[in-house]
Amino acid sequence: MNRSRVLAFLWIFIFFLLQNGLQFALPDRVPLLLLIGVVFYGLSEGPLFGFLLGLYAGFFMDIFGVGKLGLQMAFFGSLGLLSGYAKSKVFSESLLTAILFPALAYYLLSCLNFMTIRIFFEGGAEAHAIFREALSIPALIGMAVLSPFVFSFLRRFSLRRRL
Repeated sequence: MNRSRVLAFLWIFIFFLLQNGLQFALPDRVPLLLLIGVVFYGLSEGPLFGFLLGLYAGFFMDIFGVGKLGLQMAFFGSLGLLSGYAKSKVFSESLLTAILFPALAYYLLSCLNFMTIRIFFEGGAEAHAIFREALSIPALIGMAVLSPFVFSFLRRFSLRRRL
């Protein structure tokens, strides 16, 4: 395994610690740094690595979170896989990609979480209500504003230099 991929796992772990530490200072306003990292590495390294890193990030969310074990692993792994498949379709170093992809991934993750809660724990809900509940404009704006900075940071400090 090359140096940049080992650093990816280290940065995801550091983001997890930072994200959990920030929950004490900003209880309801903590951005999902793990999700931004998974999307970045999926776009940078491809679908298989994005999937594996998503499983790794989701594992931390499952172990230290509340809920069914394995759901966040599946969700983060799927989002890493989708980001990796998008690598060949988009210019991964563009500002627009850095803004839109994490925000869309956050919305998809929110929809999946609400859908899981409604179907498995509350006995069902209407689809349009799930999509409306998952839409949190402040959270999407926060992800869109923060993600280019995180992308830039990760690009600078984790990817190997290409000549």
